[in-house]
Amino acid sequence: MKRNVVAICLLLLHALAFAAPDAYPSRPVHLLVGYPAGGAVDTVARLLAEKLGPLLGQPIVVENKPGATGNIAGAIVAHAPADGYTLYMGTSINAVSVSLFKKLSYDPVRDLAPVANVVEAHTVLASSMALPVKSTKELIAYAKAHPGRVTYASTGIGSTGQLSGVLFSRLADVQMLHVPYKGGPPALTDLLAGRVDIIFSNPVVVMPHILSGRIRALAVVASARLPELPDVPTMDELGYTRFDVKPWYGLMAPARTPEPIVQKINAAVMKIMKMPDVRDFLSKQGLAVLPPNTPAEFSKRFKNDVAIYAELIRSAGITPQ
Repeated sequence: MKRNVVAICLLLLHALAFAAPDAYPSRPVHLLVGYPAGGAVDTVARLLAEKLGPLLGQPIVVENKPGATGNIAGAIVAHAPADGYTLYMGTSINAVSVSLFKKLSYDPVRDLAPVANVVEAHTVLASSMALPVKSTKELIAYAKAHPGRVTYASTGIGSTGQLSGVLFSRLADVQMLHVPYKGGPPALTDLLAGRVDIIFSNPVVVMPHILSGRIRALAVVASARLPELPDVPTMDELGYTRFDVKPWYGLMAPARTPEPIVQKINAAVMKIMKMPDVRDFLSKQGLAVLPPNTPAEFSKRFKNDVAIYAELIRSAGITPQ
């Protein structure tokens, strides 16, 4: 009798394990964003939520939990039940955070499960019109002739802008001075005024000023030239094929989320990223849709980026906060 009860229990558990992914989701799913509403990360999250809800059959509720470069939201998701009902709009900054912060309340690599890598953000290297250069080659020559005098703006310590500047300095063998700002608007204001020389920025931010002739585009970090800037070469074209600072966004879940649920979300997201209206909208935001990828491939990229950013942070002499 006891043996029969045990056998029945095992069969029930086995059935539940296979039934759970099919039944998922049976209630709304919450998607946390670590940045304010209206920004690029939030825009992508809301687009995914709008398209993902009908595919999964339940509403996807976006919640903004800004602060600590996205790590407040990251920690909430990391400590949430691993049942697929709490997701996170992760970014490459999560890979940076591993080396940038001494005391995070979670380990991004250990406690988050990459689900689907969706987009990369293009980056434009732009210069002030006050800087007497018209190309990346001239910028490098000028920087070599004036070591430590060329300034580059960023949105803060450990930001993509700073790490791009660090990597560019290393690849071009030049010395430049980093000027961190508290956000993009003041950095752009000083670039326009000529108080800082160059910036690595999302094209959406700088494009109006490039097209109006107030700042100059020197290069783009992208797989191909941007349609809006057909005469501006890519870093690859200029010979800098190892320019690995490429900001990305992707869906993540708590570690130990059941694999069938992770795969179900991934499959739905990959369908979304093939939709023409989605691709067109994201392109206008300066974002490139990534090729189809699996959770395992996203996880490999995440871990690889952790190592890349750790080396950049170390070589830049950035002290973990």
